[in-house]
Amino acid sequence: MPSRAFQNAVSVPLRVGFVSARSAAFRDGVPYVDAAMGRLIDALGARVSDLTVALSVAPQAQPLHEHALTLKPGRFVGMPGMPSVVRGFHKFKDCADAIHEVERQSDVTIIQLPFAATLALQRPAGPRVYHVCADQRASMRVNRSYRGATHIAAVAAAEIIDALTRVLIARKDARIVTHGFELLHHYGEKSGRSVVSSSLLASEIGSVKRVRPKGAPFRVLFVGYLRPEKGIDVLLRAFGQFLKNEPNAELCIVGTRDLDDHGFGVKFDRDVQALGAGDKVSFLGHKGFGPQLFQCYADADVVVVPSRSEGTPRVLVEARAFGTPVIGTEVGGIPASITHGVDGLLIPADDADALTESLLRIAVDDALRGQLIQNGYDRARRCTVEAFSEAILGEAVLARAQARSIQRGTSHASNGS
Repeated sequence: MPSRAFQNAVSVPLRVGFVSARSAAFRDGVPYVDAAMGRLIDALGARVSDLTVALSVAPQAQPLHEHALTLKPGRFVGMPGMPSVVRGFHKFKDCADAIHEVERQSDVTIIQLPFAATLALQRPAGPRVYHVCADQRASMRVNRSYRGATHIAAVAAAEIIDALTRVLIARKDARIVTHGFELLHHYGEKSGRSVVSSSLLASEIGSVKRVRPKGAPFRVLFVGYLRPEKGIDVLLRAFGQFLKNEPNAELCIVGTRDLDDHGFGVKFDRDVQALGAGDKVSFLGHKGFGPQLFQCYADADVVVVPSRSEGTPRVLVEARAFGTPVIGTEVGGIPASITHGVDGLLIPADDADALTESLLRIAVDDALRGQLIQNGYDRARRCTVEAFSEAILGEAVLARAQARSIQRGTSHASNGS
């Protein structure tokens, strides 16, 4: 049964499958997923006649596995873990079997991309909606975890995967939902729509208020994994420059270290030490999605997403939903989420000077800050999980209609012969 938040949603008479390489972990026989995934699955399950889900199964639960899935018996299909393209390659047969089982029970299947075991996606057994969350080619190009020949091979592999994906999306019974306009343009505007992702319910917007006193030190907040493509090193350089004008400022980091970071975590620690103001940087660790995380947003003065590669980060919507201005880079789907100077500020990637300047603007310009806050609320109201799930289901309905049209055409052609 879906969660209470979605029980009154309008239902679509459609059996839907949902496939993602993201992980689930079992506790007492119940699959748990991260909150963003769980809320999307809840929203989809509340709107369709039946939902079957296939996810990678983690060997043990992590802090992010905080949302219990309440699916009908037999509607969860496990897949092996796929931590990377290389390590996911040889698992494609098990993944293909799981996907075909989902498609056997579904009228249309939603598949989240990137998907490490790409070969498992070949030979679709029914109409599909590809939910493209990020550009794997861009991620590999800027990923500093790989060096030399390994990096060249990783970029080449991403290009091959992209070519295979384009073939799948070009099918007449396929639709796409992309995070941002850039990916939609790459895969074809006629095949679907772009969205700005969110995991917030409409009722949660503005539900938590700031408790820090108005005169408290200016607080910069980063929320996310510590990965090279997230640009945390750029933020540290910019924050060091910002301290020259705002010596009492503080930087708070919410998130977890990547379990396979190729030494980036060590580099991060060294960068903090090199800053010479380590007491100004607080690492708060993982915060469960809900009031605890929402309070972090509400108590911040600005949230920064300094990424080198991105889809449409949910962080940008979440921060504005609690009255916090945002700064993001001009990469991936971020420009689809931020209108520069209206509901946030945009800067070039890898530009610490531009980030410093934007931090100063928000710190000293009260009129700009007020405008960003008000317009940020408006943006968040348009980007709820309810709206997000409706967009995906709209494409699912179109995919099924296209498949039926193809079947009728084939049937007419057979009868005519």
